[in-house]
Amino acid sequence: MPHSILRFFCASLLTVIAPACVAQSLPATAGETLSGKRIVLSDAVHGHAAILVAGFSREGGAGTSVVSTN
Repeated sequence: MPHSILRFFCASLLTVIAPACVAQSLPATAGETLSGKRIVLSDAVHGHAAILVAGFSREGGAGTSVVSTN
């Protein structure tokens, strides 16, 4: 009996949480790569999973380089 209650609870929880786990769209952000090529981030990663890591200061850049290399 306890296993059926646990299964029911897990199924109910999954039903409530699953819709909130839908991926978000990346806004169309245009820019230029370091090599001078024009790029739109949303087009470049369309159809692929992507993680965007950004640092906005020297200290932040040092922290993001650790994340992006691991």
